[in-house]
Amino acid sequence: MSRNLLLIILFFSVKLAQGQDTTYLDKELLKVNSKSEAHFYEIVTPDAIDTSRSTETVYYISGQISSKKSYVKQDQKKLDGKFQEWYKNGRLHTDIDYSDGKINGKRLSYWEDGTPKRIDTFENDSLIEGKCFNPDGVETAYYEYEKMPEFPGGLDELVRYLSKEIKYPNKARKNSVQGLVMVRFIVNKDGSVSDIKIVKSVDERLDSEAVRVVQNMPHWDPGTQDGESVRVVFNLPIRFKLK
Repeated sequence: MSRNLLLIILFFSVKLAQGQDTTYLDKELLKVNSKSEAHFYEIVTPDAIDTSRSTETVYYISGQISSKKSYVKQDQKKLDGKFQEWYKNGRLHTDIDYSDGKINGKRLSYWEDGTPKRIDTFENDSLIEGKCFNPDGVETAYYEYEKMPEFPGGLDELVRYLSKEIKYPNKARKNSVQGLVMVRFIVNKDGSVSDIKIVKSVDERLDSEAVRVVQNMPHWDPGTQDGESVRVVFNLPIRFKLK
């Protein structure tokens, strides 16, 4: 190999390394500060020609690939191209065709042994035809791909629960402290709530009251993805307002 060719290869290798951005993630795919806290890590690679495009690849901390997404506008998280996910055993789990942020083409999923689980056909984000299969490959009744967790009775019941359970802290009331507290928590597979965190604080007393009412919530109807219960990160705004 000539010296000039070697220098060119080294130059492009350095540029590629500089163009990648690595982020460590916890088990809910939320950002953490160090590798020791992480269950996954994410590498974002900008397109070498079109700077508006990028590829986002998530790996298990072991180095096994977990997911891969192609974006046409990284800042807007607009999917364009393949969105794929893998099981820990390396088999393909999900394969979805996107175009300018919309599903266009196939949405496929597979059981862990590689047997087809779902074959959906989309046009401009609209489902044209869908089929679901059991682990033996037999077609079953069709079910929705994704469902968010829901408070028992729905949104109206959640509002009623908060209105009934929130006790305005006396000191905050006397000092006319009010505002919007944003609480982040996880709705687990069994509908229980855990990992409660304040992500937008107003006042220590209001924050504590928001955490208390979330801790005391009844079990939610859990979220599902492709027919299976999943843990879902949920952000709940709680407004404290004096009358």
